[in-house]
Amino acid sequence: MKKLIALVVVGLTSVTTYGQGTFNFSNFSGPVDAPVRQGTTGNPFVGSATYMAAVAWAQGIVTDPTALTLLPSATTPFLGASFPGYFFGPAVSPGATINGTVTLQVLYWNSTTGTDFANARSVAGGEWAQSALFQVSLPASPSGLPVDLVGLTPMTMQINPAVPEPATFALAGLGAAALLLFRRRK
Repeated sequence: MKKLIALVVVGLTSVTTYGQGTFNFSNFSGPVDAPVRQGTTGNPFVGSATYMAAVAWAQGIVTDPTALTLLPSATTPFLGASFPGYFFGPAVSPGATINGTVTLQVLYWNSTTGTDFANARSVAGGEWAQSALFQVSLPASPSGLPVDLVGLTPMTMQINPAVPEPATFALAGLGAAALLLFRRRK
């Protein structure tokens, strides 16, 4: 009997909190179709789960991206060759009592060029992209389903320019000095 009561309590708790304050972390669910494209070719990603997506959020309407907080539980890899350019993460809740409008920003990066978004954005050759800020209304009703990321738009990855090695600069300097030297001799 105790097991039955415990099972009923757990079941009711999970049902009453199912959709409250949650969203589907995906760029292709419901009305959302926002593939992420490669920066060099513009093609969708092909067969690579090394590309990651994460989401940053804030309660209410926010216009400053630095006011957003990263949700580590929402970091997910892209699906790869079967669905190039798309990711499908879990249903995410920023907090147990969150409902109403939240501001979101989706961050993308190639994990082979950076361990996280901030790293990929700062290193030479790093691939990254970030969506514009957009708002989503999370359900307050316990029976409401998680909402989709309506407002998320297609993105193209950016690639940071490679910084030449110091030896390259030294070689260029020696070449310039040699040209000047030969010019003076004539």
